Parts: sequence; structure tokens; C-alpha cells
Amino acid sequence: QGNPAESLIGVSPERTSQRTRHLLVAARLCFVFSHGALAVSISAALGSQKAGFSWWAIFTPVWFGDALSAVFCIYSWFASCPYIQLCIAERQARLGDSNPSILTEILPDIVWAIFGLVFVLLALTAELLFCRYLAVLQ
Repeated sequence: QGNPAESLIGVSPERTSQRTRHLLVAARLCFVFSHGALAVSISAALGSQKAGFSWWAIFTPVWFGDALSAVFCIYSWFASCPYIQLCIAERQARLGDSNPSILTEILPDIVWAIFGLVFVLLALTAELLFCRYLAVLQ
């Protein structure tokens, strides 16, 4: 079978065609689930009636989720590059019927990933400011 690192190097470029879309789905899921964890942690902290909780600790799951979502967005820009390079070398927008077109599917996903990163960074900034506000009120 060989070394696992060697198998990563020898990945067929056609297998990377869907990676941009998959990473963007992972970024969305991570963002949604981390905000769900925030809602659960806030309700648990407020429901316990303890006066000594820290808002900074409560918001930690959402910051990890935002950071991971940002990493997924950035990595999605480059994930399908081997497939794109193969399509350019073949002078075709799509290789086969089951692979996406670089012009109508992959490129728009990359552009939306840029907007997604801006959204995640704005959300992270708003969450930091909101957490600071809540910590000052406490």
C-alpha cells in the first residue's frame, strides 16, 4: 500500500473538483453548530443562577467555531486548484459529466467564500464587542 503521505501527493486532480463546495458546507455547519453551542451555554449559565460565570468563557465555543469557519473559507479558495489547473491544461471548462464546471460552479463558490469570510469576520467582531459589553454590565 505504501506511505499515507505518498498517497496524498498522488491524488488525482479530478478528485479535487468538489473540495471547494465541501469545505464551504463544512464552514457553514461549523458556524451554525458553534452558534447553537453558544445558545446552549448561555441558557445553561443563566439557568444555573450562579453569579460567578464569565461571559468570556461562555463565548469561547462560538469563537472557535468562527475561527474554524474562517479557515475552511480560506482553504476552499485553493482546494480545487489541481482540478482547475487540469481543466486549463485541457482547455475545457469541465472534465466529464460528473465534475463541476470551473466557470459556473467552482469560481462562483470561491467568490462567495470571500464574502463568507467577510461575514464571519464581521460576526466575530460583533460577538467580541457584545461579549465585552456583557462583561462590563456584569
